[in-house]
Amino acid sequence: MSSGEQNVFQMTDNTVKRGTFQERLKQTKNNNFIGRNKEIGFFKNLFSQDEPDYLIALVYGPDGVGKSSLLAQIEKSAIENEILLARVDKQATTVCEFLGSLSADLSEHGYHLDKFNSSFKKFTDLKFKAKQYLYEWDKQRVIAGEDQYENLIGKSSLIVEKIFSYGYSSSPKDGSAEDFDALISDAIEYLMKSIDSQRDKDFLADPILQITQAFIEDINQVCNERRVLVLVDDFETISPYAEHWMCKTFFRQPLSDKVMFVLSGTEEFTDNWSEYHPLLTQIPLGPVTAEQSGQVLASKGLVASTEQIAGIHTATNGMPIHLSLFTLPGSDRFSDVVPGSEGMLSTLLSSLNKLESDKRDIFFQCSVFRYFNREIVDHLTKDGNSAELFDWLSSLPFVAKKNEKWI
Repeated sequence: MSSGEQNVFQMTDNTVKRGTFQERLKQTKNNNFIGRNKEIGFFKNLFSQDEPDYLIALVYGPDGVGKSSLLAQIEKSAIENEILLARVDKQATTVCEFLGSLSADLSEHGYHLDKFNSSFKKFTDLKFKAKQYLYEWDKQRVIAGEDQYENLIGKSSLIVEKIFSYGYSSSPKDGSAEDFDALISDAIEYLMKSIDSQRDKDFLADPILQITQAFIEDINQVCNERRVLVLVDDFETISPYAEHWMCKTFFRQPLSDKVMFVLSGTEEFTDNWSEYHPLLTQIPLGPVTAEQSGQVLASKGLVASTEQIAGIHTATNGMPIHLSLFTLPGSDRFSDVVPGSEGMLSTLLSSLNKLESDKRDIFFQCSVFRYFNREIVDHLTKDGNSAELFDWLSSLPFVAKKNEKWI
């Protein structure tokens, strides 16, 4: 391999420490990870710096290129440097869930974000009160019968979501956006009159800013003792609300420079991130080479000729997630695999067909959900072997654990 060629795969030690099944599984997958040396080296160097060159990094590339696998290696490197980890993924659909996910991870390390938790409680309490007040407000408008926004009567739940959600874009089908915005202003004015506490009124003026500032205060306190790495996976999924909030609210607060962010997504950063470019870097991930594809197969104990490897590489377009299908049981028969052969797709699918029927069925059913956990496997399994099937699914080379789910 030439020095200028991207070194994506490299064999590693397979030694596994004793522990629980899942601990052994995670350790084995980490030890069997092959490559991305350039990228891993970059993060190892970054984490070793007292004042890191970058505080925000984006790993981007198409689905299946290995971003999640690389994030797992970045986690490993951060842990080796005694950096605390906090994670967010596409399961977080609001700012509250985003910050709540980080708070929960930090709590597991013994760092309880008391100010954020208190602010979050006030957030939920006020949201509940707002629903009650605006429900009564709606009834009054119905009784009055002279509301200029008559076609927007009964929309109090939408108004509450608009007030308490950053970037909430849903609006009623009836009535213009301008009328809805005017109605929200009237609703806020009504809430301000209904609420006695000045502190609650101040909070209601910008609830998202209030919980954001409380979180910043708490995490800055954590950073007096430890550095923190925030990992955000599938960023393109949460970017409709998260990007503008992160760029225009979160990063404009007095956040400690001991907090680093690593995001993964399918696209480059938009112009919203331009003001952070001095402390921001973007790392593209591309397909692997035919030689590297062969190394992956060899690492799984699969023997294939140069011509067969070339065929597999062509069929998978050098995408690690597609290549990993060839490592399933029964995938070591490559006699008909040659570049451009019509049998490539059937050869790929046959690796699934060779599985026992219960494994094949649970594989396809869970692929519909795009994630699974023990409860889902239990529900989908009829023959009482859900534990065996769950262990088998979670051991597949392209499966990774995220927030108590496997994807």
